[in-house]
Amino acid sequence: MAPCSDSQLTPPFLASEAHDLIETQLSRVPSIDAGKKIAFQTALNRLKQNLNTSIIESQSTLATPTVASLDNISIPPVSLIHWMVQSNDTGRSVCSNDFMPFTSRSTIAAMGKDVLDSKTPHKCNLASFICVSAYAFYFLQEIVLSDVRRSTGLESRLRLQANGYFTAARVAASHIRTQMPSSLPNLQALTYGVSLAQEAGDFVAAWLLTEAASKMCIELGLHKRMNVFSNSATMAREAYYCFSTNYKNDKGLAMNLGRPAFIQDSLIEIDILRPPHSSNDALDNFRVYLELAKIQSRVIEELRPAKGVSLRSNILAGILSTMDGIWHLNMQLQSIKQANQDPMHDSTMDSTLVDFAFHPLKTVIFHSSSERNQGGLNAARAALEAVQRIRELSKCSQYNSTYMRSSFAHWTVLYYPFTPFFVLLCNVISTHHEPDYYIMQRFVDYLGEARDISASVSKLHKLCIPFCSLAAGVLGIVPDEEPFQGEPTYDGERKQSEASHSPFISTWQDPSPRPPTSHPSTLVQNQHLDTSTHNNIPLQPD
Repeated sequence: MAPCSDSQLTPPFLASEAHDLIETQLSRVPSIDAGKKIAFQTALNRLKQNLNTSIIESQSTLATPTVASLDNISIPPVSLIHWMVQSNDTGRSVCSNDFMPFTSRSTIAAMGKDVLDSKTPHKCNLASFICVSAYAFYFLQEIVLSDVRRSTGLESRLRLQANGYFTAARVAASHIRTQMPSSLPNLQALTYGVSLAQEAGDFVAAWLLTEAASKMCIELGLHKRMNVFSNSATMAREAYYCFSTNYKNDKGLAMNLGRPAFIQDSLIEIDILRPPHSSNDALDNFRVYLELAKIQSRVIEELRPAKGVSLRSNILAGILSTMDGIWHLNMQLQSIKQANQDPMHDSTMDSTLVDFAFHPLKTVIFHSSSERNQGGLNAARAALEAVQRIRELSKCSQYNSTYMRSSFAHWTVLYYPFTPFFVLLCNVISTHHEPDYYIMQRFVDYLGEARDISASVSKLHKLCIPFCSLAAGVLGIVPDEEPFQGEPTYDGERKQSEASHSPFISTWQDPSPRPPTSHPSTLVQNQHLDTSTHNNIPLQPD
């Protein structure tokens, strides 16, 4: 790949930077005829236009939706709540070695009693209803349905039930206001709200809720060594996981959306990698994701604004050294999991998801230096090859569900910087390296298979198709006449090929039997946000 220009020595995760980067590569390839250059320019202009998004800077009430009565929403039955709080299973341990550690089982038991005693959702504490419903959704998906030992034939019914609790929690979350009083239960509800919005690929709601949650964390003093929860081991642990989870979300979405993070690292007094009353750092997937979030913060706060070659080089070397340590930690964790394989819950998918999260971020970091282009290429290839490994894994029975496909798409492909695809595109343009084109094409094929998950994935698919076709033109390859058009169904679940049928609704509007997929205009500044989708495509908007 041709060296970066002097103006391109920052991680290119903004749409305008991707536009300029590809234009630079085009200008260096005299063999492209005028017609192909015009086609590229048209695609580039569409890229910048499609990714030009804005979110209101100050939104005091988030939104004022006229939400349907909560009386029509199902409450988890006492039998399920009892099962949830009695179970010691941690499921796939996708978050940590504990299950949903920011709400302990004793807390869910107390909240569940409040919900059941209130008879109807609108009469109970809203935070309790959100937490219990969200916990029920994750309990069914992550513990009950992820048990790989045997099939009962009831899985499709359980998934529908889980989706019902998902929808209920999101509708309830639409009532949350930023001026809600600061308390641990309200923070727990906000934390679930962010996760549910992310599950839906609704980055706007996720960002607004992250803002509210981050501010509440600071108001409660969770960034300090001592706070109001420090004297209770259970509450201190829950508060820590609320803070660390929101830190991870804040840093990830800030890079995703190209915006300043709400939580400043300079204010944090605690060791965010170590739970309270613990003498050792926890070694689990959550620890790895937290480490990557700290890297994302350093890229935005240290690397991008750095002036001078020497300073930038020193910061870059330090970040890459830390990334090597994180990869070693990840390999250590995977070895432990393989040696202690849970017969109920396979960890292969989750390990591969962590692998994927590592490579796009490393691509961004490598691409900050003109001397490290080969490292950036290798990382970009590794990122898109990880997608293919997950694509194959998703065909296995234990992963062949809409929930797993949605989680992968919305927590990884649409969550981490989308730089790898464009790094390979630029390399195809500048060097005519054909294998990179086929890596790109396989990624587009994956998006074609997954585009029914949400409007967000469909938009990314449509965005990538013309670039892949143009890359084929540079190489003189005749691409397939039609991209993948199939819409497979999964385990008898409701097919979510249309956003209007999806349980992943945007509850910042009026829910209905066929809910709309757009965000209310009150959330959008000057209507720059493409309101036909749930989120911004994360090659990062301007």
